[in-house]
Amino acid sequence: MESRQDLTKELLAGCFKELMLSRPFEKITIKNITDKAGLIRPTYYKHFQDKYEVLEWIFINEIGDEAELLIENDQFMDALLLILRRFEKDAVFYRKAFKIPGPNGFRDVLEQYLTRIFERELEQAADPDLFQGYATKARTARYLMHGLISLLEDWLFDPNACSPDEFCRCYRFLANDLRAHDKPNI
Repeated sequence: MESRQDLTKELLAGCFKELMLSRPFEKITIKNITDKAGLIRPTYYKHFQDKYEVLEWIFINEIGDEAELLIENDQFMDALLLILRRFEKDAVFYRKAFKIPGPNGFRDVLEQYLTRIFERELEQAADPDLFQGYATKARTARYLMHGLISLLEDWLFDPNACSPDEFCRCYRFLANDLRAHDKPNI
């Protein structure tokens, strides 16, 4: 059973998400969010510091936590497929989220999330002798993260984009079977 605090966070996040569909991120105020939710401004600040934090909360709660469970169970490609399907389902929201400029924007949230995932994957999957000198695990994780974010963004904004399933097949090829034993349940 969800707590009242969780329900309030979901309400605020849902109102923020609705507002993102109809106006630019920069034009959305905390007052807009609380008015839409029928709450007062101090209630917002009990749950979130700013709009950037609610944006991160939406990603983590709608995608990130579930994807991490799959990854923890050695199902990296299934996690990627989940991310793609959720991006596809809420494409307008995520396209706008990608356009949020500056630090703490959606791209930063995604970078931190994927870097952490790739660092963990490399720790488990790769030969430790491989990461000596310049090509550390941290640098390799950032390299993989930047490549995946670039592909995700191109895919999300491409009006003729392939299906999430096809994207995963292409990504597996491009990533050279980083986790070859993990096959998506397609």
